[in-house]
Amino acid sequence: MKARIVVIEDDADLREAICLMLRYDGYEVFGFSNGKEAIRRIEDGLPADVILLDLMMPIMTGWEFCEYRAGSTKLASVPVIIVTARQVVAPPIGVKDVLLKPFGPDELQDALARALTAPDAR
Repeated sequence: MKARIVVIEDDADLREAICLMLRYDGYEVFGFSNGKEAIRRIEDGLPADVILLDLMMPIMTGWEFCEYRAGSTKLASVPVIIVTARQVVAPPIGVKDVLLKPFGPDELQDALARALTAPDAR
């Protein structure tokens, strides 16, 4: 069974493109336009093996999401991969990888493989 990926991206077109690409590769994918919605769904029982997270979003930034995640028993163990257009970024604590936009399918697959095979991954 392929991993379950949560995509948190406020740009609807990019979110849909990422979700379609991952579904095509056999992943179970859940897309959200903001971190608060994703938090609510995951804490209500939505399974997540990896989270792809944009940093620059309204409602809740990626940094705020990571801060919340650190104190959440349901979220703290889920690996996070940041997707950002910022060329220089100090990733928040607990982030497994950073993908710079635009990124290609191979870069995304490599980042997912690293996150899913890390010693502390589920």
